[in-house]
Amino acid sequence: MLKVRKAADRGHADHGWLNSYRDMEIISYVLEGARAHKNSMGTDGVLRPGDVQRMSAGPGVVHSECNGSKTERVHFLQVWLAPGAKGIAPGCDQKTYPDAEKRGRLRLVASPDGADGSLGINTDARVYAGVFEAGQSSDLAPGDGRHAGSMSRTAPCA
Repeated sequence: MLKVRKAADRGHADHGWLNSYRDMEIISYVLEGARAHKNSMGTDGVLRPGDVQRMSAGPGVVHSECNGSKTERVHFLQVWLAPGAKGIAPGCDQKTYPDAEKRGRLRLVASPDGADGSLGINTDARVYAGVFEAGQSSDLAPGDGRHAGSMSRTAPCA
């Protein structure tokens, strides 16, 4: 017997901070391993360390992602940002930012205007990435009324 499941009854998650029916700007940044992806816009591939992907998850896009390796683990960051407007057409783009461009400094990887070779995003935010050795740091002062977060990674416990 065939059971009809309407779109409003499937594929929905509401975690309070994330309601999957909303349009989103999604930035994926691969730290190690390989992240395979495919979407209904005909974009597919594998992202590796240094790769950054921007996806405008607008109405009608279907997206999947998984570990792109059968032998290595994948470790990546994914940042979900509310877009500046609703109903933005789905889109996907990616670029590679070599470690040399991020070593000891912050490198702009996503911005509303695509400044400095960054990926263009449909929201009022600027996303940076950096590669720092022990003792290195970089300062970035957010503008008035702006907020900033950071992420650091350390070696796993033995």
